[in-house]
This record gives sequence, structure tokens and C-alpha cells, in this order.
Amino acid sequence: MHLQYAKAKESDGQYREAATYYESARDYESVIRLLLHNLNSPEEAVRIVRETKSVEGAKMVAKFFQKLSDYNSAIQFLVLSKCMDEAFQLARTHGKMELYAEILGSDATPEDYKSVALHFENERNHFLAGKFYYLAGVYPKAVKHLIRAAQSTSTEDSESIQMAIDVIAAADDDGLTRQLIDFLMGEVDGIPKDAKYLFRLYMAKHQYREAAKTAIIIAREEQNSDMVPILTSTVIECQRSGLKNSSFNFAAMLMRPETRGQIDERYKKKIEAIVRKPQKTEEEEKTSPCPFCSSPVEETSLECAQCQNSLPYCIATGQHILADDITICPSCTFPAIRAELIKLVEDGESCPMCSTTLDVNKLTPSANWKSIILNIEAPN
Repeated sequence: MHLQYAKAKESDGQYREAATYYESARDYESVIRLLLHNLNSPEEAVRIVRETKSVEGAKMVAKFFQKLSDYNSAIQFLVLSKCMDEAFQLARTHGKMELYAEILGSDATPEDYKSVALHFENERNHFLAGKFYYLAGVYPKAVKHLIRAAQSTSTEDSESIQMAIDVIAAADDDGLTRQLIDFLMGEVDGIPKDAKYLFRLYMAKHQYREAAKTAIIIAREEQNSDMVPILTSTVIECQRSGLKNSSFNFAAMLMRPETRGQIDERYKKKIEAIVRKPQKTEEEEKTSPCPFCSSPVEETSLECAQCQNSLPYCIATGQHILADDITICPSCTFPAIRAELIKLVEDGESCPMCSTTLDVNKLTPSANWKSIILNIEAPN
């Protein structure tokens, strides 16, 4: 009865009433048709398509937007109507391939991503080709294109390199890992890349010892390029902390001819005053037992003058470890003062070394810490 009323109202040109009766009769394709072509209500038509998931309705909406040259909306509704070939061709013709892949979302198959990747490969867009080969699971081609993308710019393309690292982590392929390392080391184009990328690669591969070595190299390089700001901050903090003698020693280093001219003008007079009128008294740093020989050692010292051992540091505090209160991160096997690491974890922090989420119950005292720590190779 509703359908008959709807057809009658449409014949009489009463399109709004006809649409109402068509909707009551659940003839949604007719409702959408009237809304698009007779009632000039595309927004309402879109709403009904989204609510009903009507395939034929989505096709009508897609054609409507295509006539208006609104290709973004047209592609969206072609995908919704499962017209993948039409959506793909429209996206390729009008340069909307990224949007097409985004609209596919979780419904995209590896073959869908491979088609998109091939499109960008033919266009010599190496970054997007690499991105979609990565999503398609074609890791060798993804690495190849992302390295080319990183080479194609005058400055380092951090996004391409970071994505290549993500690909390597997903692929777990030694050959691809070696390929990326060669690129980062400059063996491909003669231009060594920032060491931070090598660090990120090792972290993504869970090679924490290599990551730690690289981190130390990075820290040393940054100290040599930022020595004056670091020393300036050190002088100020020592002064605030009452470490007068340390403040004088670092200020004297800054006042050398080769660094004096680089001191920030805001702090120059203060640093000069510290050197001219030295106050060399300061509180002694607290000591704690050497984990090897139990001799008292300054908490922040990483060498024992008594037994000549290098002292492992706590990843939670930076102080040397304590033999009677030590635990090991289950993921990266780096040591920590157990009580201090537990405090961090209870505050919601992850492992300071490898960023793994830790369980307090698994941070047990370690009796065989020496065998674990001594197996961690010292950086060159």
C-alpha cells in the first residue's frame, strides 16, 4: 500500500510525500533517487546510504558526485557500493590514489595495496610506492623505494628512513637489514646518515646492546658539537646545588680561549665572576658500596678506585648499581637498582632503556647479575 501511494505521489510531482512513502515501504533506492534528482537533497541521500548500506543507492550517489566533479565523494561511494574497479580507475585518473587506499581502510587486501603501489611506482613516486608495498607485505620492494625516496631529496628524508626502519622490523630479514645499514652508513651514496636512524633501527630490531653502543656514540658526538651550552648549564646547576668547587672547575674550562667567545652573553659575566672569585667548598657526594668489592664509591661514579672495575649503571637513576638490591629488565637485560626501578614502574613509566612496559611482579632480585652484566659488551 505504501509503495502504491509513493508511485502515485511521484506521478503527481509530489516528490517529498513520495519519498516519505517510499521510505515507509523500505524502497530506499527510490528514496535516494528522489532526493538526488528531484528534491536537491544530496546530504539526506548520503545519510540514508550510510544508514542502510544500500549498494545501489551508493552507486547513485557516486554518479551524482562524479557529475559535480566531486571525485573524493564519488570514490568514497563507489567503494561503499563495492565498485572497486570503477573507484580505482577514477582515483588513478584524477590523482586520488592515496584517498582511495585510505577509504579502503581495514577492508583493503594485499592485492589492493599492491595495485596502489604499482601505480605510484609507475609515477616514480618512490615514497608512496614504498609505503604501499610495505602495507602489501612486499618488503624488498618497499625498502628499495624508500631508500630511493630518501636519496631523492637534498636533505635527509626522515619520514622515508623511519618507514624503511618500520619495514625492516616487520620483515625480520637479515639481507634487508644489511641493505638498510649500508645505506645509513653511507656505503650506497657516500653520505653517512644521522646516527639516530641506526639507533632507531637497532631498537626496532630489539638489538639493545648495539643500540646502547650507538647511543653512546651519538652522545659523544653531541657533546663535541654542543660542548659550550652543556658546560654552561653544568656551571649554573653546580652553582645552584652548592657544588662550588665543581662550578669553578667547569667555569675555568669555559674561559679557555677556544671556548670563551662562544659563551652566551646572558651568562658570561656570571661565569667570569665564578672564575675570578672562586669558592671551592662543597658538600661531598654521598657514597655507596662498590658492587664488586664493597669499597665506598661516590654514587654517580662508574669506576672503583679500589678494585679498578668499571661499575654498571642503574638505568633508573644513572648511579652505579648496588649488589644487594639489583634487578634486570626482562626485555633488554640492563641492570637497575630494584627499589628505584619499581618506583618508576609504579609511576606508570616503562623501561628507561628499551621502553618496554614492565610488570612490578617480574622485577625480582637478581642473584646472578654478574654473569648477565659481564656478557654485555662494553662499547668501543
